[in-house]
This record gives sequence, structure tokens and C-alpha cells, in this order.
Amino acid sequence: LEHLDLQDSLCRMQDKNYYFFFSFVARGQLKLVLLNPDISYWEHRLKGILLTSLILILVLYFFSGWMRSFQSVDLHIQHESRFRQMIEKMIDVFIQIDTEGRILLISPSAKNIFLLNDLQEILFKFFPHYFAIPQNWENMKKQLIQNGEISNYPVSLRKTNGSLFWATLTLGPIDSMTHKKGWQGILRDISEKQMVQEALHRSEENFKALLNATPCMACLIDEKANIFTANQAFSDFFHKDPESITGTCLYDLF
Repeated sequence: LEHLDLQDSLCRMQDKNYYFFFSFVARGQLKLVLLNPDISYWEHRLKGILLTSLILILVLYFFSGWMRSFQSVDLHIQHESRFRQMIEKMIDVFIQIDTEGRILLISPSAKNIFLLNDLQEILFKFFPHYFAIPQNWENMKKQLIQNGEISNYPVSLRKTNGSLFWATLTLGPIDSMTHKKGWQGILRDISEKQMVQEALHRSEENFKALLNATPCMACLIDEKANIFTANQAFSDFFHKDPESITGTCLYDLF
């Protein structure tokens, strides 16, 4: 063994009829394989080559699997980072709640809507506490359990200073297979829209009151001459009530 060089070599012990095959493999480690004396040297060489090739194939296979796993984790981190950036830039509020109503996750835009100094003020608190009418939470929860999701569900919520605002909730299950983990979705502040609708409704009521106050016959029609509002004098002339005359074509009354 003192005269063994770095190349593959074959030697025979003096007192033993066994051969030992020495070869330097990866990283210069000496590999010792007990050889059968009935098999030729080249058969041993071929077996060694096949064994080494098999080891290399296994190493490459596991290395490629590790690389794929690493790339998958890196891609997952990138997607999570993009998703987080998108959530942080949202005007609407992204919210996750468990089945009891505890807030698990909420986007930074909630600070402006709920008048918060920090998100920790609302995280892990019970979302039903922010409902102006607590029964609305129970009704909404029933719909979530029955249908699995809700879309543009109107609710009246309370800010931290006690003021009320209108919002719509669009929620679906966190786990697409079951609602047992809770729900997640979008909360949208519609206070301005609600105020405009209420103002229009008041304006319409005032206009109808003004029409009914005049003794003259008056009605409003669209481009197809369909009546969409009429005062009491107009309805009395045709012996109809204002509700039944609405939607009737003006020409059909003559």
C-alpha cells in the first residue's frame, strides 16, 4: 500500500486469496471494495464504474430536487411579498375573521376607516363589537354558513370614536373546501354613496310632497310616455291610486 499511486490499482494479499480494489472517488476519498477472486479485473472495473455512475445519478437527482424545492420556496416568498404589497396599497380593507368573529388579519387601510392609531388596536378583537346592530352579525353569519359566501352585504359599523358608517362586506371561506377556519374578503366604506342615496331619496320625497300639494294635475313621464310619478289630483281624475298608475303609459289612459 505504500507504493499505491492515485490511480485505480489492484493488489493481492500474500496470505489471502482476496483482491481489494482501490479507487479515488469524489473529493479524493479512498474507496475500498472487497473483490471476488473468481471475477476478472475488468468486470470489477465495470461494476465500479456502474456503481459510481449510480451514485452520481442519485446525487444529481436529490440535488435537482433540492434546487426545485428551493426555487419553489423562493417563488412562494416572491408571491407573498407581492400579495402583501397589494394589500398594503388597497383603499378597501382586506379582512380575515374566524368562525367566532375574531379578526385574524386586517390591511393597513383599516386605520383610516376605523380611525385607528395602530392595527394592534383591532387585531384579534371581535368583529361583531364593531356592528352598530349586533343582530346583523348573527344574520350575516347564518348566510355565510348556509351559502358559503356573501357579496356586497350592507352593514352599519362603528368607528373607534363611536361614529357610525355604512360598509359592504364581500366574504368567502379562508379554506375553499370548508368554512371551519373562518372567512376572508373585502370591506368597502360606502358612507358617501349611502349619503348621496339618502339625499336623493329625501329629494324625491320632497318633490312628491310638492306635487301632491298642488291642486293641478301633474305627472312625470319618460321618453316612452310611461308615467313614473303622478300627484293625487292626476290619479283622482282617472279614478286610480298613485301607486297603480305608476308605470302606465300615458296614452293608455285616454
